[in-house]
Amino acid sequence: MAVSVSNSLSRIITSGIEPKERALEASIKRLATGERIHKGADDAASMHAGSRLESQIRGLTVTVARQKDTLNDLYTAEGAISKIGELLQRLRELALNSQSDTIDNSQRKLINAEADTTKQEIDRIANSTQANGVNLLDGSYVRKSLQMSPTPLDTMDLNISSIRADNMIFIRDDLTMRMDSTPYIIGYDETSLQTSNANKIASGSIYIDGHLDFGYINVTAGMTAKQFASAIGSAGFGIDASAVTKGELFGMANPSGLSFRLGASSAAESAASSGTLISAIITDVNDLSPLVTAINDKFDASTISVSAEIANGGSSVILTDPNGNDIFISHMDFSPEGLYVSNTAGANQNLIYARVLDRDGIRADVANENLSRGVGTDETVLFIDKHRHQHIDEKEGVISVTTTYGGSGYASAPTVTFSGGGNATDAAGNAGASASYSANLTNGAVSSITRANDAARGKGYDTMPTVTLSAPPTQNFNARTAFNMSNDQITLANHNFETNNKVYYGNGGGLDLSGLSNGNTYYVRKIDSNTIQLALAANGAAINIQPRAQSFNTRTNVNISTDAISVSNHPLSNGERVTYTNGGRSLRNLSSGSDYLVRDVSGSTFKLKDLSGNNIDLLGMVDSLNSQTNVSHSTNRMTISGHNLTYNDKVTYSTNSGTAIGGLTGGQDYYVKEISGDTFKLGTSSGSSATVDIIARKTGSFNAKNGVTLASNTVTFSAPHTLSNNDEVTYTSNSGTAIGGLTNGASYFLKDTGNGNTFELALTSGGSTIVLSPEQKTFNAQSHVSSASDRIYLSHKFSNNDIVTYSAEGGTEISGLTEGQSYYVVNSVSGSSLQLSNSSGGSVINITAGSSETHKLTGQNSGSELETHQFNGAYAGENETHTFTNQYAGASESHSFTSTQHASASQNHTIKGHTATAIAVEGEDDVADPVYYNDKTQDYERAALMVGTVSMTSSHRIRMHSDHETEKLGFYGDTFNYDATSQATGASLPPSKTVHDVDLRTRELAKKSMDYINAGIDKFLEVSNNISINATRLGYSVGNTINLLGHSEAAKGDLLDVDYAIETTTFAVSSMVKETSVALLAQANAPQQAVSTLVGNVMQSQWDPTFFLVQGGGYRYKNI
Repeated sequence: MAVSVSNSLSRIITSGIEPKERALEASIKRLATGERIHKGADDAASMHAGSRLESQIRGLTVTVARQKDTLNDLYTAEGAISKIGELLQRLRELALNSQSDTIDNSQRKLINAEADTTKQEIDRIANSTQANGVNLLDGSYVRKSLQMSPTPLDTMDLNISSIRADNMIFIRDDLTMRMDSTPYIIGYDETSLQTSNANKIASGSIYIDGHLDFGYINVTAGMTAKQFASAIGSAGFGIDASAVTKGELFGMANPSGLSFRLGASSAAESAASSGTLISAIITDVNDLSPLVTAINDKFDASTISVSAEIANGGSSVILTDPNGNDIFISHMDFSPEGLYVSNTAGANQNLIYARVLDRDGIRADVANENLSRGVGTDETVLFIDKHRHQHIDEKEGVISVTTTYGGSGYASAPTVTFSGGGNATDAAGNAGASASYSANLTNGAVSSITRANDAARGKGYDTMPTVTLSAPPTQNFNARTAFNMSNDQITLANHNFETNNKVYYGNGGGLDLSGLSNGNTYYVRKIDSNTIQLALAANGAAINIQPRAQSFNTRTNVNISTDAISVSNHPLSNGERVTYTNGGRSLRNLSSGSDYLVRDVSGSTFKLKDLSGNNIDLLGMVDSLNSQTNVSHSTNRMTISGHNLTYNDKVTYSTNSGTAIGGLTGGQDYYVKEISGDTFKLGTSSGSSATVDIIARKTGSFNAKNGVTLASNTVTFSAPHTLSNNDEVTYTSNSGTAIGGLTNGASYFLKDTGNGNTFELALTSGGSTIVLSPEQKTFNAQSHVSSASDRIYLSHKFSNNDIVTYSAEGGTEISGLTEGQSYYVVNSVSGSSLQLSNSSGGSVINITAGSSETHKLTGQNSGSELETHQFNGAYAGENETHTFTNQYAGASESHSFTSTQHASASQNHTIKGHTATAIAVEGEDDVADPVYYNDKTQDYERAALMVGTVSMTSSHRIRMHSDHETEKLGFYGDTFNYDATSQATGASLPPSKTVHDVDLRTRELAKKSMDYINAGIDKFLEVSNNISINATRLGYSVGNTINLLGHSEAAKGDLLDVDYAIETTTFAVSSMVKETSVALLAQANAPQQAVSTLVGNVMQSQWDPTFFLVQGGGYRYKNI
């Protein structure tokens, strides 16, 4: 018997220890991590609230980071723009200094240079100021959207305007509108200047619209800018107009004397004394101040209103007429007339350029935004003065002749001749003499040219004469017999050529040898004294000369009746072996790439035979087709892919022993018609456009009434027909009414009934017989019935005396007719109406119209005896190959024959050497022979006329049109022409200036520049204030976001973080409780062992008490 002792106190204590251990472990985890909640079970509500706070904290963290970055951008921009403000203030100080009367222009020049540097520094700061790689002050920092909080769409837009100098714009208040015309210059090549000093402005009228009035300004031919401006100003349009003419002389080539006329009556030599003479001595082309002085000395407001000023460091002169008169320069000349220069009478002695400027002194020959037309109407005028003196040798004449090229192929020395040089007399007036020289040859070329004595030099030459040597002889060779195709050698007896000699090739009026071109130069490769080859370059390889292909058209140049081929001017001869090359489709009985022999040459024609001597029979080209699949009897068209037929080709049709296509006859000729791609039709006459009707191979027709037996569902064909059992056919009612049970255009299969003409019909091969039904016609019993005439109106095929059965189709019978009763048709009218009778030929039944219902008449026949229907087979022919043989041997293609033996026809071609050349050498002596050419017409552009700029100004918009659009004929051209209904085109624009336009070179410019600088300072203040305002706002936003972030983090901590004071106390209490429980458990377990021993002893004595208590109870045993 086993005994179990249970200690309830031990279990109680043990069960109390386990929760304390778990609580102690949780407390340790909180103290170690600092977190109060580790899972949802710890505190689900707080854990959810903490997650929401975590999301808010992260959003705020990102937001404040971006706000701080943007705030740094604004601080960077603020720092940079403050420097621009300092530079603008410095620019203002410089402008104030430049306005002072106490400084001179040299000091203003230095001030202006500092101003230019200051403007450049403003642009540098504006263009280079960056933050995080982004430009801040150049105008690109726009539409920057910044998130202000984690809330969607809570954004702030940032824009920083450009602070570059060219974006600090000043709009003039004193003049809101301005239109400038384009000045222009014309030169000596304008023939009108030979007779007058007028410009090219054409007569007409210009419409101008001002704010006070509008109207046309009359323009006279040659009107000056001054006159046009005066007309505008006096018109009362509310427009101020002024004119100024400016030009520039520049680019003088050499120091010399310089003279010209201002305001002459024309550029003609006869007017050389008119106008005002201007002359100056220029010793340095970079210092034209003497010319400025000469012009200003002649200034007289009443006669000459042109003044001058130096420009470009002294190398140019600016001419100004402040009133806008034309500036006319003429009779330009340089002095002295130049040095003696040997044999160069046409050399330039000196030159200078002229061009026109706009009102602001800007060139009009380049793109200029101040000009209404952009690029000016003319470029520059170039004044050139030619030399007047020349040095020649007249005493010794030609002392030698230098050979510049020895020529080639000379059999004998060429003749040397002299021409020109003006040797009629010498300086003393005595008769001159021509030089006399002789040429010397070496190997067919001129090696030297010599004279017999000093007298042969000639005398009296004003210029050196031209030396001419006679040409070498032309050498002929037969292009057929003297040319060897195997080695490209030409036989020329005693040719006198050496290797690398240059020669001309000639074809003798015939065809070029292949590889050579008539009249071209080639280089000789000498084989021996009688044989040469030709090359394209010196020391080059021999040209491979091949026979020229003889081309012909296979359609027009081949006669199949005579087997003759025609090639104009062919070089072929009887027995010559040739290679045939097709250009597409080979001729019948010929093979491309094969060789044949020429026979029966006659003029431009020849025939062929094969290499065995058999004559070649040239045949017409053949096109094949499948007579079943390539023929359509519905369109009468035939299809041959890639055929070479053309309209009206005569072709012979062949069935190739097969069955002819329906409508065609084997062996008969036809003519090709209506070609469309690969398809065509056939006709029987070349002179008619009519085409053959292609019919189905199998066909049969029948009467729609008499040919149909409804009782047996059969059709009986009229003889003759070609139909047979199981043929697939197409039913055609020929515009009549289809038989009941059949559909017009549908396909059916024939079933032979044993009678050769009678068939049944089925939908499929061997299928069930189709039931044929009689004709049935419906009509409206009210609207289609006439009580007055006892007539029924309906479209029908019934004939008189046909029996029809009446049906009311479930409706009310017509009075006079009975449902299901049969009647006879009488008095049928053209298939559109009928009457009924009770007997054949009997009296008409009286009928009365009934209700609006559909009634029906059913006949006993299938259709009208007046209609013929038919069945046609699917194909026009059998599955066979048929052919058409053309009257022509081939298509219109280029084929060719190339000789394998000869390069050309038997014609004389030529080889000719190049002619030698030489120049005469003048003698040297101590006496110059000056020849003075006092002809100023050799000079170039001795005049120039400049037209000024017209400026129209107004406080309101100016519009104009009708100015001459052609260059130089109008003041404004078509740039400002506008449509009267439009406000956008043709109008002037408000002029604006920027800090970039600050110019401190003069007091007047400095005063204007103050406006531009003040506009720049205003722009600086606007942008700077905008940056500061945004930075302030953003700073507040950053502080607010950081504050919100701090509160959110604190709230999260309150929810999720451990309270260390409470948790430490909890840990201490839990530890003490655990230790006490363990001690109690040890005490509770001690009596249990004693009881176990006692019970053991009792059991051994078989004492069986059921219960006893020890130390107050709690222990019991069970007798097992």
